[in-house]
Amino acid sequence: MANMITSQSIENEPTIISEEEENYARMSLLLAGKSLSAVRALFDREFDPNCLHTSLRNASNKLQDLKHKRIINQAQWNLLFPHKSR
Repeated sequence: MANMITSQSIENEPTIISEEEENYARMSLLLAGKSLSAVRALFDREFDPNCLHTSLRNASNKLQDLKHKRIINQAQWNLLFPHKSR
């Protein structure tokens, strides 16, 4: 049998997971931990951060339309156009 890992569950009964399940859990944690930085790097390569504000302003009509159609929600809108600090 492949390597099995045991751990204690809440009821103090051992839980056995297969090597495949362990690998899946490891891969999930790796992807969750690294995906944000990978997406950010790809985004910054495609959209130069120095001219992003101008690009968003130029596309504001299209973005407003997407917001009106509820394709972009309020939380996403706030990320694109944060409120200025007073």
